[in-house]
Amino acid sequence: MDFPWGGGALEKRPNLVKWVVVCSHKKKGGLGIRNLSILNRAPLCKWSWCFAVERESLWKLIISRKFGEKDGGWSSYGSKNVWVADCWDSLGEVGGWISRFSRSFNDWEVEAVERLLSTLQGKRLIAGVEDRVVWKVSKNEIFSVKSLYNSLDHSYAGPFPWNIIWSPCVPTKVGFFAWEASWGKVLTQDQLKRRGWNLANRCFLCCAEEETINHILVHCSKARVLWDLLFSLFGVNWVLPLVVRDTLLGWFASFVDKKRRKNGLMGFEELVKSSNSSDFPLCLSFFFLVLFFCLDFMKYNPGLGDDPIDIEDLVNIGRSNGPCPYYVSRELHKVVDILFAPYNYLIDRGNRKSLSVCWNNSILIFDEAHNLEGLCADAASFDLPSWLLTACISEAKNCVDLSISRREIEKANDKSCNPDNFAILRGKTHSLLLKLEKQIAEVPIESKELGFTRPGPYIYELLADLNITHKTATMLIDIIEEAALLLEEDAKGVAQKTKSTICRLETMSDILKIIFRDGGNAHAKFYRVHVQEVEANAADALKGKASRTLSWWCFNPGIAMQEFAVLGVSSIILTSGTLSPLESFAQELKLEFPVRLENPHVISSNQIWAGVVPAGPSGCSFNSSYRTRDSLEYKQELGNAIVNFARIVPDGLLVFFPSYYILEQCVGCWKNKSHANSTNSSTIWERICKHKQPVIEPRQSSLFPSSIEDYMNKLKDSSMSGAVFFAVCRGKVGHYLNPPLMVVSIVLPLLAFLIDSPDIQIVLVQENKMVSEGLDFADHAGRAVVITGIPFAMRTDPKVRLKREFLDQRGLSQKEGCKVLTGEEWYTQQASRAVNQAVGRVIRHCHDFGAIIFCDERFAHPNRQSQISLWIQPHIKCYSKFGDVVFTLTRFFRDAGTHGPPQLKSRAEDRG
Repeated sequence: MDFPWGGGALEKRPNLVKWVVVCSHKKKGGLGIRNLSILNRAPLCKWSWCFAVERESLWKLIISRKFGEKDGGWSSYGSKNVWVADCWDSLGEVGGWISRFSRSFNDWEVEAVERLLSTLQGKRLIAGVEDRVVWKVSKNEIFSVKSLYNSLDHSYAGPFPWNIIWSPCVPTKVGFFAWEASWGKVLTQDQLKRRGWNLANRCFLCCAEEETINHILVHCSKARVLWDLLFSLFGVNWVLPLVVRDTLLGWFASFVDKKRRKNGLMGFEELVKSSNSSDFPLCLSFFFLVLFFCLDFMKYNPGLGDDPIDIEDLVNIGRSNGPCPYYVSRELHKVVDILFAPYNYLIDRGNRKSLSVCWNNSILIFDEAHNLEGLCADAASFDLPSWLLTACISEAKNCVDLSISRREIEKANDKSCNPDNFAILRGKTHSLLLKLEKQIAEVPIESKELGFTRPGPYIYELLADLNITHKTATMLIDIIEEAALLLEEDAKGVAQKTKSTICRLETMSDILKIIFRDGGNAHAKFYRVHVQEVEANAADALKGKASRTLSWWCFNPGIAMQEFAVLGVSSIILTSGTLSPLESFAQELKLEFPVRLENPHVISSNQIWAGVVPAGPSGCSFNSSYRTRDSLEYKQELGNAIVNFARIVPDGLLVFFPSYYILEQCVGCWKNKSHANSTNSSTIWERICKHKQPVIEPRQSSLFPSSIEDYMNKLKDSSMSGAVFFAVCRGKVGHYLNPPLMVVSIVLPLLAFLIDSPDIQIVLVQENKMVSEGLDFADHAGRAVVITGIPFAMRTDPKVRLKREFLDQRGLSQKEGCKVLTGEEWYTQQASRAVNQAVGRVIRHCHDFGAIIFCDERFAHPNRQSQISLWIQPHIKCYSKFGDVVFTLTRFFRDAGTHGPPQLKSRAEDRG
């Protein structure tokens, strides 16, 4: 029998713990395994007891008839012809015992005879009373196998911390390790030396002392770091005993709460597990302790989560009680009724599984759902650039070298493991990646602008040449994931990881999962394969060098949304101010949406000014299309108009451009001294700064929060009349998030109705935001928004071009009379939704007021205005003269400040 303490497949199998100890009771330091020798005798004795007690049983009558009871009854030994009555002297008043032994006893038997006579002393026979058999070991004087077994088992090892080791709260694996450590029988180097291995005995943690189990777990300087962390979490001071057993016995002291005693065992196991790593994983131990500390906290605070908890509440919980707020939120999400999460937690299949949420009968509410179409498509697509493929090849090669270098180590510890197979598998991965890189490089690209495009199923032809099919993909994914795990284990530590140590092979695994999802190519018709050449940097562009990117783009976002129906989701609710037109949006997501609602705004007409300004102060037309946007006349006219708006609009002014290119070109022109006003020689930029302090949205996402903070601080400057924020409708995604107005005004009242159903779980999903969407510029933070153009995507962009072609081809294949979305309609709607998001940054509540200024003559067309948000359309007016715009806008802000609660008036009105 291969017992767990047998040492696995080691040639010299060390029996660490004696069999006598193993067969002892858990309270006595054993494993509770019964001693077969004693256990076999105990049931046999039970028959003797039954024969003496069950006098009228049929089985006894048969035995007695066959063997008789004259010579002492059922017995395999000959009768000694001695009865109890023969040893009793009835003479006298009291009577006494007559010792009649069959032989003379030996010296070593004297003590046993004395005990017998001592027991008999004081006992007397009563004539005329029937004899009765009793079992003196049990309190009830009735025989039991268990009582006989315990009386024959004389093992005792002194005090043992059995109740903390075998606690139901402690995992069996951890408890078993603690049991071994308590006996000092773990395969440390001192134990191996005793069993014949010649080793240089040094602690693998501190490299200063000899390695023993008591040193590693209790006294090592590195282990003390972990213990100090544990004690600081519990707020105790304790001098650790010499050995592990005494440490666990002392863990029952009054200063250690019962619900946290198991954490000491967790620390023990984590310290020894680190012997398999090249470095001491203190960060892993820290994670381990914090996680279990959090689980304890959650277990003994069942009411947590009954009330809504935001991030500030989580931080306060961590500061006052100790558990990590992140792990508290991770545990809470399993039991709460309402869960807030970002989009990718639900749309991405892998992230969705990690949530461990039962989706059956759930309700999903997507806020800012206008982004849902693109995010669903992106979640089902991938881009594989050459540099990423090269990094994967390098990592695969490292896996081969690493597995070979570990060969001797593996052989030394486990001969049942064959590292050659491990190296072969990694070698295959390396070879496949090289072939894939070569195949992508050989794809013929006739036009750099158009690239190489094929229908979606072509990806399977490309991979079939490499023998990657849906049958072999599963094994390849497992190999890649094992390789990624090997690289992760070889890393120096989680705390020391940098971007260079991030495993790129995991990206390859994700790509294969996307391609072979659901076991085949059922959805391939909704994809396009595209290979394009891109310059990695400016230097490569000058040298004529270009790398290739293999893309597999999904143009049917409904694939991701239809998975929710399979999961048993009860309802899906989409909320946004820019979903219109709803019919085409529902077509894209491949969902019915039988209930649809479009509401007007809660404000009155005197709280909004909306107008189209087709021309500037000097009569030059506003048109940001590629024909006129680079002209000096257009830039100067737009700048002069913004100078007027900065003078008229109080407090915060938002100016949105169609792209970063146009924004940078205009700002550069306005700062140019050569384009300054001939009258006072001041530039347009200087005149803007005279009225408002400017802030420009950065291209880098990391700089975005600081720019928002800068804008808010400049608004508070009493020496100026506000600030102006220059941004882009399709700006970079930022991380400066405020709760969206839609959640407060629509979603939460809806939850009050839905939450009455006890079996329904609600998940609210929100996407990261940019300046033009999601951010709350309420009250003085945004009194007016200026739209300088229509943010059309680049027509030459491969993804945009293929999306339009896909929709047009799908329209041709539809039956007559069936209305479908065309490529041009989709292209226009995407731009209109970006505009609607930008104009929605102002007027954030029922008492707010603001102006929406469209500085592009194309907004004067009825078809363009029909795509603007429904709540704005009744208020839009077209102005032929810029003077009328200045006059009406000035009067609006003069009168609008008198409406609503006094605390919501603009600061300009308060100063006036």
